[in-house]
Amino acid sequence: MKNIIYRFSWVLFIPLLFACTKPEYLKPDKSLIPKAADIQVEVTLSYDEYFLTTALFEYTAPAGTTPVFIFNGTEYITKSKFSKTYKTAGTYAVEVKALNAHGMSDGSKLLEFDVEYDYVAPYDPAEDIRFISGGSEKTWVVDAATGGHLGCGPSGGNGLDWWSAGPYEKEGFSMYDNLLTFKSNGTFTFDPVDGMIYVNVGSGYEPDYNVTGEDYIAPANVMDGTYEFDMEGEDIFLTFPAGSIIGYIPNPEALSNPRFRVLTLTASVLELVVDNGDIAWHYRFVPLDPNASLSDEEKLTGGSTRSWKWDFMAQGHLGCGEEGTDGLNWWSASPLDKNGEGMYDDILTFSADGTYTMDPGAGGTIYINKDSGLRPDLNPGDGNDYAIPFETQHTTWSLYTEGGVLYLEFPAETVVGYVPNPQGYANPRFRVLTLTTQLLEMALDAPGITWHYRFVPTGYEGEEVSKGQFAKGLVGSWTWEPSVQGHFGCGPSGSTGLDWWSAPPYDKQGEGLYDDILTFGSDGSYTFDPGPSGTIYCNWESGFYSEYWGGQQNVDYGVPVDSQNSTYTVEDEFITWPAGTFVSYIPNIETLNNPVYKILKMTPYIMELVTDNGGIAWRYRFQRYVQ
Repeated sequence: MKNIIYRFSWVLFIPLLFACTKPEYLKPDKSLIPKAADIQVEVTLSYDEYFLTTALFEYTAPAGTTPVFIFNGTEYITKSKFSKTYKTAGTYAVEVKALNAHGMSDGSKLLEFDVEYDYVAPYDPAEDIRFISGGSEKTWVVDAATGGHLGCGPSGGNGLDWWSAGPYEKEGFSMYDNLLTFKSNGTFTFDPVDGMIYVNVGSGYEPDYNVTGEDYIAPANVMDGTYEFDMEGEDIFLTFPAGSIIGYIPNPEALSNPRFRVLTLTASVLELVVDNGDIAWHYRFVPLDPNASLSDEEKLTGGSTRSWKWDFMAQGHLGCGEEGTDGLNWWSASPLDKNGEGMYDDILTFSADGTYTMDPGAGGTIYINKDSGLRPDLNPGDGNDYAIPFETQHTTWSLYTEGGVLYLEFPAETVVGYVPNPQGYANPRFRVLTLTTQLLEMALDAPGITWHYRFVPTGYEGEEVSKGQFAKGLVGSWTWEPSVQGHFGCGPSGSTGLDWWSAPPYDKQGEGLYDDILTFGSDGSYTFDPGPSGTIYCNWESGFYSEYWGGQQNVDYGVPVDSQNSTYTVEDEFITWPAGTFVSYIPNIETLNNPVYKILKMTPYIMELVTDNGGIAWRYRFQRYVQ
């Protein structure tokens, strides 16, 4: 614990209006008003193990007076000792005045003091447990397709400097079929599948199977155990009980003390290093793909019908580059780069019978290149791309391989989102760069240029955003995502807000709820737009303009409101607005007076919130709003 004591030098400020009490039994005497020069106060700073700074202000004179501490214009009339905590390093100031029965000092004393450290929140493994278990149960496999899925290097490094396995380099060594399953309750299962694992020649594991003097394959059983995350210094570790196996065994220490430093842990990648002090071994895992055996046609159509949208929150969802490349080396669209251009609401639907539908979305327009040649009468002539009216189009698609390249081809004049040039409109033949159940990336070649397109399924949410990135991820516009069960609901206080009632898809259609738009600015500004309905939906017991309530119990109602401008702050997983700020549905008067919402989940496309007044928790699910 570190203590720093500051003693004030005093500064006489421009006299302020006197604020004094006037008891009936006392006649105020200006000569007895406290003088700023007599004020004595100390501040002692202390830091805990997480560098949370506590400032203790101790007021010792003048005798018989009450201190008034002023922070950023806010007055605190309090006892002689007053404490305040600080989480951010910097220089801070407090102004102190003295108050007695005759009035308040017309001057004050000022102290500036330095907070040396930023607060470091204690490690909470909940987020890492959620990522590794998928919130319930998740199975991982070695990322055989990626170079460096296994490797080694000097102790203290990332385990790749001396050797890094190439893609599928260890095919046939009973390693790539291993299954590593984590559950959210802190347990794991290792399944070698074929009953064998790959081990290092120096591992000491089942030495009777070491017959070549090189790395070898040895038997292993299905193993259940526990796992635990902890933090040591700035590193996070994943630890298993002694004797636990999670795949390749490089040395005896990895078996007797299976403690792995976590390099990367997201919803899609797990990278670990085990280090015995002499050598560091690197492991890279990815989630088991249950769709690995699907054909390309099944990935595209879902076996029946699948709809795709622009992956507009990803860098490079649209781009261009040299002919024959992936189409990104000249220009790569940043997230939401083309919002408002009538492009991001496009929906592409592929059916297993070979039919294709291009829906331009609610705006009824498509976005085209200034040199596309389409609707030249609407070209503004300012050198910019532009939108044109477009009706839903029905045509066909075909997927085939030619010269080792997978192509997705459509009939002439078929629109696949953006139209970049006349050649792409006359001959929409795309090179398929990536095709999985969750991603469609294509390149459209034309003389001298290639255009890049990136789509994801309409229900795609993306990887969860970490708590530390909530403030950044919040920026932009959001609206309700009513297509899933539980997009709206309520439950007991302390719950996630779905235990008592969980709204079916589109349950509140037509109630003036789903058109609400919440916009968060990067500068802390906030706008609530009630949408075309011009109303905000309210709980029947909320008391908000109750004259609009029809009087029927359990029947909520709408209230006409204008757009509202306000502010917001984000701290940890909580969003806070000023009292009276609209956050769409008004569940009760307490929430309106104190709008604090907890972020339960955030991805680039989805945000789930819960607000809790101590008696009931309400759940909201929003999606990115685009035009």
